[in-house]
Amino acid sequence: ICGEKIGLLGNRKVEDGNICSKCNKKLSPLFNERKRSTVAEIKEQLEYRAQNEVMLKQFNPMRTYGADKKIYIDLNARKFCVESGNNWRDKNPDLIEFSQVMSCNLDIKEHRQELYTKDAQGNNRSYTPPRYKIEYEFEMHIGVNSPYFSEVIFDLTDYVHRPDSPYTDMYRQYEAQAHEIQSILTGQPMSQPMGGYGQQMGYGMPQQ
Repeated sequence: ICGEKIGLLGNRKVEDGNICSKCNKKLSPLFNERKRSTVAEIKEQLEYRAQNEVMLKQFNPMRTYGADKKIYIDLNARKFCVESGNNWRDKNPDLIEFSQVMSCNLDIKEHRQELYTKDAQGNNRSYTPPRYKIEYEFEMHIGVNSPYFSEVIFDLTDYVHRPDSPYTDMYRQYEAQAHEIQSILTGQPMSQPMGGYGQQMGYGMPQQ
């Protein structure tokens, strides 16, 4: 595609040919159908990715949510992107228009790890009653109408800062952030907090 010679370790298969590793790196990070795509389709996506890089220069996020991976939202342009790291623009994250959002779901996952005590021989023994370390993960699933990907998934929390109870301020703050994101992307009014855990809250775009 780019005219460069494909080295032995730089070959990337597509449905009807090959592309080099340099072109492969330019594809959308949300794209996972390379091997089922034709060279022509890859060329088309690379043109889209080049245009996306240009549009990022005018992208002005006014709202940011998340920890390790963040969602950046430009309310005026009605676009958003999801990326991690301080130099997130350099990674050319896909700009997605609000009109492309088909659904926006929150999945609150409970992670439970049992804690143990040691007996006289140094073996692990359960407490009576059992004790657990509990953490809650707030995972967002955004369904997208795009020719290159259908869903964006990211965690609002990180491994260091996760609430340990549904009754903490941290839990309620993450819940409120998720509801704000859902309301912004779908245009639907914010609902009341769920007040529980291990649940899903979904927002779908109204049928035309």
